[in-house]
Amino acid sequence: HPPPPTGASSTSRGLGEGSKRPVLTANSRLELSEDWDSDREVWLHGEAYFEGRKKTNPADASRRYKFTVHTSSLDVNVVGTEFTVSQREKTTVVLNEGRIELAVDDQYIAMKPGDKVEVSGGKELRHETVNPKVYSAWKDHVW
Repeated sequence: HPPPPTGASSTSRGLGEGSKRPVLTANSRLELSEDWDSDREVWLHGEAYFEGRKKTNPADASRRYKFTVHTSSLDVNVVGTEFTVSQREKTTVVLNEGRIELAVDDQYIAMKPGDKVEVSGGKELRHETVNPKVYSAWKDHVW
């Protein structure tokens, strides 16, 4: 079990029309790209739970928007999914549903539901299978 976040309370910020709101723990911050219509990118400082949907570009229905969550250790490339990212002493990503790809320097990791990947400050990777609900329970105030 991960420990509850310090001052564990959550807040929500919208990421635009039709998207679910990510839930942030206390003392966490999310910065959005300036050109949200073309670059769906956010920079996370702290911990957040994301529930994404595949979203097409209204100007070109065959083209899907790319959504990327950046942390100081890695980038999460999202393909319609639910996942938790925690960037504290180390960066941890836990996938609940769907599919995501992690980019750590020149290494790419395709994650499946139940996967947990941790990256330490020295870029050391640890990959294991977990119960993802344990890592997202805080968003429902359960820990």
